[in-house]
Amino acid sequence: MKNFVNYFKRNIYFMISIITVFLSIVFAITIFLVYDLSNQENETTVGSVFLGGIDESQYKQVLNSEINDYLDDLNFDIEYQGVHVNLESSLFSPNIDETVNGIIQDSQNKVVFIIETSHQGEILNLIDSMFTQNILSLIDSEKLFNDLIADLGDMVLIKDYPLEDYFVESAFDQSLYFDTISGVDVDAVTKILNQLNAIIIKPQSRFSLLEELKDYDLTNEELSIIASGMLKVLTNTHMNGFVFHTYPEMPAWATTGYNVRVLKVNAYDFTFYNSNHFEYRIELGQSSANAIGFSLKGVPQVYDYEVNITKQATVPIENIYIDNDTLNASTPDVVEITTDTETRYELLIETGVEGGVYTVYRTVTDAQGHSIIQKLYDIYLPSLPNIYELNIVEIGGA
Repeated sequence: MKNFVNYFKRNIYFMISIITVFLSIVFAITIFLVYDLSNQENETTVGSVFLGGIDESQYKQVLNSEINDYLDDLNFDIEYQGVHVNLESSLFSPNIDETVNGIIQDSQNKVVFIIETSHQGEILNLIDSMFTQNILSLIDSEKLFNDLIADLGDMVLIKDYPLEDYFVESAFDQSLYFDTISGVDVDAVTKILNQLNAIIIKPQSRFSLLEELKDYDLTNEELSIIASGMLKVLTNTHMNGFVFHTYPEMPAWATTGYNVRVLKVNAYDFTFYNSNHFEYRIELGQSSANAIGFSLKGVPQVYDYEVNITKQATVPIENIYIDNDTLNASTPDVVEITTDTETRYELLIETGVEGGVYTVYRTVTDAQGHSIIQKLYDIYLPSLPNIYELNIVEIGGA
């Protein structure tokens, strides 16, 4: 105990010094914090306007000026399938008084905007002007107006609004085009529809029929029927880049321009490109005992499409002759041609068909009536020959 007292006496001044230093540090930190808090800057913001350091009595004047400048530079567009309409700033009305009255200090505040009923109608008319048919029933306009007001409140300067973001659910399942493939064997109709009722076309990708249907038990001809039906409905859309082969002699179910030949072993495929970022669906159904219907479903089209097939050149019919020495003047329907040296007996047994080179064009028309013509693909159809039986008898001969 005596030793401890002696130690304390010898070190008392050192301990007092340590305590004094500690208290000084605590005092300094306290003073710093009090000073810092008392001088912290006001962080009040409205939209993109910083009001720190501005007297509250000046808020209205400052906001009036800044919001007017903002509206002068505003650039809001509604966009769909490459078509844009601009929303003029005069469609939006700021409420400065309500904005000022609702300001919360040291916080991020919104500018109060309203879209008058008449201006809402103008916006919907602008959307309607993008299309060749009325689609306003497919738009969730309340959601669109709420998003516009929210972005105006934050003073967003430039923005595109994809119209599909405001489609109601049924807009993604609109019937766009329907066509049929007729003259199909009844058994083929049954087999195709027993296995397949819809084909999905993925967005922004190249479609391959052989890849899409590789796991189905379908013959080359059945795949060709499906491809030709798809081509019929797809040429009336934005789809492009069609690549396929054709039959040299059209089957009973094919028509000029829609004569796709698919061969699995030869890799004769049917492909095309969907440039839109939307999924489409082709539904298959039975139209009659020997006909399959193809119905294209998807989002509304912003353009009208019309397909025209133009014959560019004719492939003439050739004649093929088969010897038949039994033909004579008494043969029914025989044609007798006599010259100085011989008599020809010709009997037509199969009539030929003229061939041709065809180009398939698509006319694309916008809502204002402006049109462009696109070349889609060429088709070559060889001619089919006339087939004759022939007997040539030399004059004076047997």
